[in-house]
Amino acid sequence: MHNEAIARYKELQILYDVSELKASRAQLQMEKQAVEHDWHHKMLIFSVIALVVLIVLIIVLGYMYTKTRRLALNLEKSKIRLQNEKKNLLATQEELIQARDQAEQANRTQTQFIQNMRHEILTPLNAITGFSQLVVDSVPENMRATIDRYAEIINDNSELLRTLVNDVLDISLMESGEIKLSRQGVSLNQLCSRCVTSMARKVKPGVVMSFENSHDNDLMVFTDSARVEQVLNNFLSNAVKYTDSGKITLAYDVDESRNEVIFSVTDTGIGIPEGKEEVIFDRFVKLSRYQTGTGLGLNICRFVAGMLGGSVKVDKSYNKGARFLFILPID
Repeated sequence: MHNEAIARYKELQILYDVSELKASRAQLQMEKQAVEHDWHHKMLIFSVIALVVLIVLIIVLGYMYTKTRRLALNLEKSKIRLQNEKKNLLATQEELIQARDQAEQANRTQTQFIQNMRHEILTPLNAITGFSQLVVDSVPENMRATIDRYAEIINDNSELLRTLVNDVLDISLMESGEIKLSRQGVSLNQLCSRCVTSMARKVKPGVVMSFENSHDNDLMVFTDSARVEQVLNNFLSNAVKYTDSGKITLAYDVDESRNEVIFSVTDTGIGIPEGKEEVIFDRFVKLSRYQTGTGLGLNICRFVAGMLGGSVKVDKSYNKGARFLFILPID
């Protein structure tokens, strides 16, 4: 009986162990399935992420490819456009060069023509002036006063025509850049005296023209005397034209601090209308349409003064007529 119980116990023990093994196996199987499930889940997530990344990369690459392709096409178009523009620029440059050469040739032709016309006009004009004086000298004394008045009219109009021709020639030379300066030592007292002497005979009756020299010592400057005289004579000519009584004065002062000499032409004429002090230096500007002249003189004065490194202007503070200033650097 005892042996049967032991055998029965062993049998039960074996059955228990088998059950335990089955349970352990089932547990292991479940854990294996859980691990496999977890691994599959992770792989699924990884696959999804990889797929998303792949799709993003494909999109980015596609975008970059499209953009690169578009840039390449735009670059090619820009290259073609630049080549066309280069051709157009070269063609335009060639046209401009031809136009410049034609303009320079036209300027040279124009200047040469004006110089030739100047010679052709002034030659007979000088003959007319000279022979008019000979006519005056050859008539009897009792008729000379009348003939002399006619000769004076001829001389005045000849001088007006001569000034017109010279102004037109100067404008042409200015535009073509052919005006050259000839600088040398110049005595300002002698220069101013020459200007007054040459213009004094043109003043109207009752008008006195003078050179007022307030300097004990003569001043020598290095400049183009002919061009300085041109400016001063133009100022004096305008003063003569617009002054019916009183006086016309040429003077100069030295500004040692600025190293300048300041010429002034002062008259007691009609003056400059307010607001016209700058306009009168423009080309073809005249204060009166009935006044003789071309309206070129003051414009030429400004150009010449600029060539000499100076300037011209109207003294606005003077109100008893007009006062023109010519400021010239002292070299």
